[in-house]
Amino acid sequence: TGQSNDPEGLSIDLINRKLYWVNYNGGLWVKNLDGSGELELLPDVEGGSILVIDDQIYYDQWIASGDIRLKSANLDGTNITTIAVGMTKVVYGLAYEPNEQKIYWGDRGQDIIWRANLDGTNPEAWLQDLGDPRGIVIGSSQ
Repeated sequence: TGQSNDPEGLSIDLINRKLYWVNYNGGLWVKNLDGSGELELLPDVEGGSILVIDDQIYYDQWIASGDIRLKSANLDGTNITTIAVGMTKVVYGLAYEPNEQKIYWGDRGQDIIWRANLDGTNPEAWLQDLGDPRGIVIGSSQ
């Protein structure tokens, strides 16, 4: 409660019992799962998706119209790294596949789901012509 702007992406870190979220109009936040300890880690981030993978957070950041970037940081918001560039619209879907150690994201402007190694290397268009991909889930059908 009390958010003055628009929370979009949410991700839970079960190991450390934290909730992370990014606001469309600014701010990457964290709080304990019991509701205490709310903290704005990165005030300048505007985005739509966030994902906790091991000891990193992955999120999209709106830089300017047509310039969206996928970034990673330590759980405390330090050591920010750019993973991918060139998305034209805010990302509304991040997923992780642990067997391949790949991160997936939807590029709504190009109608493509991309994937890459966690450090951003070896990016590839994984699925194309999807029509505004959002809400990606990677898992077993069994």
